[in-house]
Amino acid sequence: MALLGPPGCGASDPGTVASAGAAAADEVEDAGSAGSSASAGSSASAGSSASAGAGDAGAGDAGAVAVFDSPWTKNSRHIELSCSGYHPGIMSFSADREQLSADELARIEELRRIQLTEPCLPDGMSCQVAITSEEGEVMQYQVQDGDQFCNSEGPALASAPVNALLDKLDCKFSDRSAGPLPPSVGCFHGLHVSTAAPVHQQLSLLQGNRPYRVEVDGCLPGTVSLELIGPDSAVPLAVGMPVQDPGPNGACAALEAVVEAPVVADLVVTFGMGITTSAVKIRFY
Repeated sequence: MALLGPPGCGASDPGTVASAGAAAADEVEDAGSAGSSASAGSSASAGSSASAGAGDAGAGDAGAVAVFDSPWTKNSRHIELSCSGYHPGIMSFSADREQLSADELARIEELRRIQLTEPCLPDGMSCQVAITSEEGEVMQYQVQDGDQFCNSEGPALASAPVNALLDKLDCKFSDRSAGPLPPSVGCFHGLHVSTAAPVHQQLSLLQGNRPYRVEVDGCLPGTVSLELIGPDSAVPLAVGMPVQDPGPNGACAALEAVVEAPVVADLVVTFGMGITTSAVKIRFY
C-alpha cells in the first residue's frame, strides 16, 4: 500500500491545464483537455502498474512455504521413538524395518517434518524420534503436543502422525493403565514405580509351546523381582532372575516362560527399597 499515492494526486496537473485553457481560445481549451486526458491516463497506468507490482511481490513472499523431505525413506532401516509427559509418563519403541508390521510401516511412512512454532505447552507430551539409514547415518527429530515447542532447536515432526503411530504400536505409558499386553519385540512399556506394593500387569501369551521373555530395563540388578502368575496362583509360570549382562537397555531382571496353551498371565513386579529411578520399562516378546 505504501507504493500507492493519495487519491486524486494523479489528476491535479490536468486540472490546472484545463483551467488555463478556459481563459484562452477554444482551440487551446480543446488542446488542454486532450492533454489533461492523456496526462491522467498516463498517471493511472503508472499507478496501476505500481499497484500490480506490489501485489505480486507481496503474494510471492506470503506464499513461501518450506518443503521438507520425508524423514522415512526406502533407505531407512531402523527407528527409535521415546515419549514422556507429565500425565502419560514414559514409553519407548525400537525396531528394525524387518521387524515392523505392514500397518506400523504405513504409519511411519506418514511422518512429516514441520517448522518449529511457539508458544509451547510445558506440560504436554514430547517425543524424540531417531531414524537410522542403511549407511548408519542417524537423523534425530523432536515432537511436541500441538506442534508447539519450548525453546527447542533442530528438525521437528508433526504431532498428529506420531500420535497415529503411537495408537498403532500400542506401547503402554507408565502412568496409564492397560489391558493384557500382547508380545511386541519393539515396545518398551512404561512401568509405574512403587515401593509401597507390587505392580501388576497382565500379559497375553497368545501361543502355546513357544518361549516368551519378560525383561525389566532401566534399573540396577537386585532392585526388582519378577513373577509370572498363571491360572494356578500357587505355582508361578516363571520367576525372574537378575541379569548378568544389562546390555544397552540396562536390564536388571528377566524371566522366560513356555505355556502349553494360550493364557492371560499376571506379571507381578516388586520394587526394592534400593530402586532409584522412575524410568523403568518392561519388554515382553
